Amino acid sequence: QRWHPPAYHMIGALAGALHPGAPAVPLKILSLLCNVLTLWLAFLILRHFFGKDHELILPALALLLFLPGHIVLADLASNDVLVGPVSALFLLLSLKWGDSPPGPGRVASLSLLCGLLLLTKYSGLISLVYLNALLLYPYLRRKTSFARYAGSALLALTIPAALAGWFYWENYAIWGNPL
Repeated sequence: QRWHPPAYHMIGALAGALHPGAPAVPLKILSLLCNVLTLWLAFLILRHFFGKDHELILPALALLLFLPGHIVLADLASNDVLVGPVSALFLLLSLKWGDSPPGPGRVASLSLLCGLLLLTKYSGLISLVYLNALLLYPYLRRKTSFARYAGSALLALTIPAALAGWFYWENYAIWGNPL
């Protein structure tokens, strides 16, 4: 699977090195931790929308918990496992910070998560589009200047390119296609 984004495999290799006699054990623990973290972040996202109304939050969380795909992912060693908590954290932060134009620190944080998503799955490209839409919206609503928008957009493209660009460039050099 040489063409798959490498983040999970790199973390998995480090986890497997902790228990060389049975490298699958740390990978299963890593997968379980990623799924627990995804559920926790999903809970926080639901609280963002529903406040402390647990009558709405708990059934939605139970639905996520018992989705067959979620149950299967809890036992797999796959890059699909890592995309859950990283994308949930990306979404949670963008929701929490969405009420005002993001400053450079927030843009950098979301850009780092975006870069990690690009190294986790190709669907991480959606986060790059989403992040740039978040930056464009305040400019279009005339809440920020073009200079601030351009600086934020440049930062939002530079950090993910620095983190994940090498992988996409290498795919292009080897396979003739970055994806």
